[in-house]
Amino acid sequence: MSSVARRRTINVNCIPRSLLAVGLILGAVGGCSEDTSIRQYRVAKSDSQRAPAVAQEAAPAKAQQMLAAIVPNKDSAWFFKLTGDPEKVAENREPFKRIVNSVEFGASGDPSWTLAEGWDEQRLSGITFANLTHSAAGLTATVTQLPTTGQATEESWQSYIVSNINRWRTQLSLQGQDWLEMQQELEEVPELSQGPAKAYFVSLLGTGSGSMSGPPMMRQSGLVAASNPPPAAAPAAGKTGPGEPSPAAQTLTYEAPQAWQELPAAGMRRAAFAIEEDEQQAEVTVIAAGGSIDANIGIWLGQVGREANEETKKAVLDAAQDVQVNGVAAKLYTLDGPAAEGEATSILIVDIPWRSAESLFVKFKGTQSMASAQRDTFVKFVESIQW
Repeated sequence: MSSVARRRTINVNCIPRSLLAVGLILGAVGGCSEDTSIRQYRVAKSDSQRAPAVAQEAAPAKAQQMLAAIVPNKDSAWFFKLTGDPEKVAENREPFKRIVNSVEFGASGDPSWTLAEGWDEQRLSGITFANLTHSAAGLTATVTQLPTTGQATEESWQSYIVSNINRWRTQLSLQGQDWLEMQQELEEVPELSQGPAKAYFVSLLGTGSGSMSGPPMMRQSGLVAASNPPPAAAPAAGKTGPGEPSPAAQTLTYEAPQAWQELPAAGMRRAAFAIEEDEQQAEVTVIAAGGSIDANIGIWLGQVGREANEETKKAVLDAAQDVQVNGVAAKLYTLDGPAAEGEATSILIVDIPWRSAESLFVKFKGTQSMASAQRDTFVKFVESIQW
């Protein structure tokens, strides 16, 4: 081993895989990691295959407070969401939480709850199961249901949480977050959790039109399809197939530069490093998570301050650099932010196929000048990873 690098071995099976508080969840989440905003590996349809939404006249943006809960029950997820004037919503925060905490599921799978004082309910049909109204405050909360076919895993559920919370953040003109970044806004509801499918309560403050009562993100609802390949499908290159040892029982090794300060790993982070150079700082993280790189580039573009349109995402994908990691073909993507008052932010991210439902995402985030100066060192670090 050279004097400028150190080798580190970590047992993947010894790293806690419990939910941190998504980080959607689910971030991330990102993952749960710096990138646990990472979403499901597959989706039923791309947005381009879906029928176009009916255009509506935009209402003036105004301050909005959202309180929401995602509650699992067997093969369904139930969404309780209250959005409105921040002051009125804040006054009803605890009564709304008491309603959510009182939820019970009967033999039919439908929920029941105890209404707080001043609240009424109206049972509906379709995706929206019920409306909960507080007439005096002028507030209406929705209760919606979507299927989550199959048994959720910790990773798939985190990704599900992250995707839905980021959709709500978009409605409030907030940037998307990964799993770790959204932890401060998430509150687990242990009494309503079911195994790896944890129930969460979230509070978001932003701006919106006030008409944000759309259903949960349907394309993320198929957790089995999103997390596991068909039984007869051959494993992707570099990923575990039948008869091969599980990556969960394997270790990761790597050689990190001495100048990188190793940070504690947490959640889905397998490793993390801080870099300081000429009074500038950057961070490198190694995350294991399921996720489509195409879907997540939109989130990362937002993190560097770029618009995540199809043209921009395509440019990032087309400019990808090939990298070999442990005999596996990986891709290095570069995302540069726009120059503003300060120096632009850049992200370097390597997508390494790892498991049937997961990749290793190695991410550098820092200033554009640091990304340029550290690029070769970062690539050498990525190429040193073995399992």
